[in-house]
Amino acid sequence: MLNLYRKIIAFFSKGDKDPFRRTIYQITGIQAKNIDLYRQAFRHKSKHKENNERLEFLGDSVLDAAISEIIYKEFPQMSEGELSKLRAKLVSRAMLNRLGHKLQLLDHLSFRDTRKIEGLRNTEGNTLEALVGAIYLDQGYEACRIFIQNKLLSPFIRWDELQKKVVDHKSSVFQYCQKNKLELRFELIKEDLLHDENRFQIALLIDGEKRTEAYGKSKKTAEQLASKKYLALMGS
Repeated sequence: MLNLYRKIIAFFSKGDKDPFRRTIYQITGIQAKNIDLYRQAFRHKSKHKENNERLEFLGDSVLDAAISEIIYKEFPQMSEGELSKLRAKLVSRAMLNRLGHKLQLLDHLSFRDTRKIEGLRNTEGNTLEALVGAIYLDQGYEACRIFIQNKLLSPFIRWDELQKKVVDHKSSVFQYCQKNKLELRFELIKEDLLHDENRFQIALLIDGEKRTEAYGKSKKTAEQLASKKYLALMGS
C-alpha cells in the first residue's frame, strides 16, 4: 500500500515538473497517461512529418459519437431529424473552430510559422479534433464524453439558443395563427419540483381554447413541445 502511495505521489510530482503535462491538465482536466499522444495532437503538418492528422481523423469520429449520445439524452423530445440538425451544428467546422479558440489551443500548437496561423482556416477545429483523438487513445471513450460535456458544451454552448436555431415549433404555430387571424396564448398550468429539477406544465390555447399541453424543464421547452403537438394535430 505504501509503495502504491509513493508511486502516485511520484506520478503527480513528475507531472508538476512538466509544463506541457500541466497544460494538458488545465485544458482537459485529465492527468495524461501517455503524454506523447497529446504532444502529437499539437504537431501541425507544416512543421512535423509525424503530425496530428491521424488523430484528427479519429477525433472527428469520437466527437460525432459523443455529441450524438449527449444530445440524445439531453433532448428526449427531439425527433431523429431534429437531433441530426442539432448535431450538425455542434460538429460544424465553424463551431469546432470557435470551441478550439475558447480553449486557446493555438497557443500550444507546434507550427512552422506562427504568424501565419491566423490566416489558416479550420486550424483550431482540427487541433481540437486531434486532442479528442489523443484523449480517446489515452483514456477511452468515457473520458472523451466527459471532456466534451464538461469542457466544451457546458461552458460554451447555450442550449436554448442553439435549439431554437435548429427547430422552432412555436414560431411555426405563431405564423399559422397570424396568417389565420387566430389568437395564440400559452398558459402555465403548474410547476413541479421532481428529483431536484423544475418541471413546467404549459397549455397552448387558440382563441382561448386549450388545444395541447406539455411538460418541460423550462417554460420555453414546454412551449416548444406544446407547439410541436399542435402542429402534429394540424398535420404539419
